[in-house]
Amino acid sequence: MLRYLILGFFGGMLLNVMPCVLPVITLKIYGFINQAGQSRARVLELGLAYCAGVFAWFLGLAALIVVFGLNWSFQFQNKGFVFAMMVICLVFGLNLIGLFELVLPGSLNTRLANAASKEGPGGAFIHGLFTTLMGSSCTAPLLGPALGFALAQPRR
Repeated sequence: MLRYLILGFFGGMLLNVMPCVLPVITLKIYGFINQAGQSRARVLELGLAYCAGVFAWFLGLAALIVVFGLNWSFQFQNKGFVFAMMVICLVFGLNLIGLFELVLPGSLNTRLANAASKEGPGGAFIHGLFTTLMGSSCTAPLLGPALGFALAQPRR
């Protein structure tokens, strides 16, 4: 177990310098700068709310696995899912080369922007959720083996 904890620690350190995670960390540092003049209690409150958002995201994923009895990569056994993922990747690729632009509906975009810009614990919680969502794209090389190890452990 100690070996896996050490590997997980170094994997986490490596993830923090990946190109898709580094901008998220920069945004969090700007958040720390904005909190510079606030009391320690306020900074602690916002930090705990942010961590709660991160944990909520992962607890939600864990709940899906437990409630639905899912295993890692179960969805890739379904041909329809694989086809849908191919179409989504194609659409994203065409969007990235400038063939067209996908835009969120105005009301949804406004609600997301308002939620993310909220001051206080609610805004910090949402930042934790979004940070985890945005950083998830880089986790596959390291999170896959970690989840495989976790799911292979006997249930207690």
